[in-house]
Amino acid sequence: HAGGLGGSGFVRNYNNREHATLFLATVFILALLLVVQLYVGFRMNLGIADDPQLVARLSKLDNELGLVHDAAGGGRDAPPIFQLTGNGDRTNKDGTGAQQVGPNIGPIFRCATNPTFRRNKLAFIHVFKTAGSTIRNFFDAYSDWCFAGWAIVVGCATVDVDTIGSNRRKELPPIDATSNDGDVGDVWNATNPIPGEPPCCLKRTWNRTGTKRWKMDVDNRYVAQELDIIGGHLPLGVEDVWKNTAHLPREIQGDIGVTYLTFIRNGVDKLVSGTSYKTKNPTVEGVIDKIRTDVEQYLARGEYQAKYGEYFITPRQKKEYAQQGVTLTAEELSVEQMANLLEYNVVVGATERMSDSLHLLQSLIDEDGEATELFEEFGMVALDGASNNTNSDKPKQTEGMKKRAEKIDTGGKKDEDEVPLVINPSKLSTRSIVRKLKEDGKLFLDVLEFVRYEQQITDFALALHLRQFRDRPKVKVKAK
Repeated sequence: HAGGLGGSGFVRNYNNREHATLFLATVFILALLLVVQLYVGFRMNLGIADDPQLVARLSKLDNELGLVHDAAGGGRDAPPIFQLTGNGDRTNKDGTGAQQVGPNIGPIFRCATNPTFRRNKLAFIHVFKTAGSTIRNFFDAYSDWCFAGWAIVVGCATVDVDTIGSNRRKELPPIDATSNDGDVGDVWNATNPIPGEPPCCLKRTWNRTGTKRWKMDVDNRYVAQELDIIGGHLPLGVEDVWKNTAHLPREIQGDIGVTYLTFIRNGVDKLVSGTSYKTKNPTVEGVIDKIRTDVEQYLARGEYQAKYGEYFITPRQKKEYAQQGVTLTAEELSVEQMANLLEYNVVVGATERMSDSLHLLQSLIDEDGEATELFEEFGMVALDGASNNTNSDKPKQTEGMKKRAEKIDTGGKKDEDEVPLVINPSKLSTRSIVRKLKEDGKLFLDVLEFVRYEQQITDFALALHLRQFRDRPKVKVKAK
């Protein structure tokens, strides 16, 4: 099934195994294409196509899957342009009301040499245990280097759609952006927070002039006026904070573009890493026992791992499903998320392909190559080097990164249990746990079954990543 790679991870060392990677990606997408085709046919043949909008989205995804397959193996050119269903308020620049879908990207903004308001914005969707510490620390440094307003968001995966942006809340005056006690006003609110996560807030933030703040509400005015990049545990579909707000002139709102960035990871590795992270004083045996107990209980209830859904289903979709009393099956949820990755034109990085992912990110936010040294500090390797990717779970922390972490930590208001700014605070290696896990054949098969839909999304998103990396804009080489 779709989770068949299990704990082996993605094919590493892109330069040395490019053909193998493309072949595997092609196989995965062909298999996924067949699944979607069979699923659409199943719904139609049984006469239970009771959700025309979902069927339409499935049909569009069916077409796009073929295009993504061609991206992995070569074939047709750019994806078609189609009219979005649902809200469909994201329009193409030609004014037709259509959206070019698929993994197409271009430069967002440059590394500035002075504080500059950027009309294009970047939202980093940090899926739990997918290189989040690395990328958040990178943006900490990029903000300082390139005069970009940036904030880390925590606890906002379940943010209420009606609190994003400010036009819907004109009766509530905006609170002072420096306040930490405004529990009413023009701020984001997570009505159903994920257990164990802090309330929806900005954990730390820099404006374009380098002024830092810690632990404050996600104030719509502050985000709209001061920030160019937001990132953390938040979902797709938060662009209204810039595009539907009373805190920016209307002519600017209409010209603002929001690009989403996310990272994906092998399903088994993500499960193991997350379990280890949440286990107090973890040991290899203790983590495996916890996985065994959880997987057996979930599968007995017919439930599957669905962590991506916390981030790849939009707040508006979650609200509509709740109002209509709709509960998506695991298959429907997986397809909905893949459709969203396409419709929101999400830029995809891969934890196991960090160097290539940083090259992709540089093409978005540093097309002039002004910050190449910074990207290299975080693990980007020259494309003509021996290897583009690391062989460990995450990049090693360089001396430069340690110094930046120490600088950022200085003077910060941190909780006693807050993890220091390091690349991988885990005490155990995910790969060592996975190797041990594979020794129990039955348990490992159960784990593969449990993460099958997460792995479907990972495989699909990996194909997007491969095409985006292949077609990325070229970055200028800065003379040394």
